[in-house]
Amino acid sequence: MLIIITLTGFHIVIFSIAIVVTKINHSCLTLVTSSSYPSLSKLLRHEALVQNTKAVESAIYFTIIVQILICMKKLSLLLALLASFGMGYAFSKITSGNNAALPRVTGLGGVFFKCKDPKKLKEWYAKNLGLNTDQYGTSFEWRQATDSTKKGYTQWSPFSDKTKYFEPSAKDFMINYRVIHLDALVAQLRKDGVTIVDTIERYDYGSFIHIMDIEQNKIELWEPVDNVYEKGAAGVTK
Repeated sequence: MLIIITLTGFHIVIFSIAIVVTKINHSCLTLVTSSSYPSLSKLLRHEALVQNTKAVESAIYFTIIVQILICMKKLSLLLALLASFGMGYAFSKITSGNNAALPRVTGLGGVFFKCKDPKKLKEWYAKNLGLNTDQYGTSFEWRQATDSTKKGYTQWSPFSDKTKYFEPSAKDFMINYRVIHLDALVAQLRKDGVTIVDTIERYDYGSFIHIMDIEQNKIELWEPVDNVYEKGAAGVTK
């Protein structure tokens, strides 16, 4: 049924040729035979009918065979695509699983910078840029790439230009990076000779430690607990 329904224009041409051949044979028989040879006329017409029937049957068989070959080709391509997709999916799962197990940075956790008047600056950002601020600044809410049902947060906070929070760096800013497996990461950093400023501090909303990069920028590493952090974040910008 599927083969008959999906006949293409090519197959229709074949049937048309068969019909034309039948008409030509019929015309030739009309010219050759006459009423004076009734037996010969009947015989020739019978033979022509048999030949035309066989021609039409051959055209149908040929059409069916061609359609089967086309379907087989499409099926082979579909199977190849499915196999390729399956291999790619399996490979991505293996590599992503290995990557997820590595202690590393996963994103931006916060931007902290010095200013003359943090209170007025937060008010300016709230009024002109629509930030929903609290006493610390604002937390930008987003969805995690590995699981869109889970939220993530990036903290934006202005500090007084008299703060000592960024020391021993002399810079006017500090970047916070979200990480996984903080303990293992710190152990690797110590092994690699990275300057560790303090020790790991643990809170219900995450664990923190500070390090220095090669240009004396102080970096804050944070292994977050986002569902707990969300409860204490008053100023959230979405």
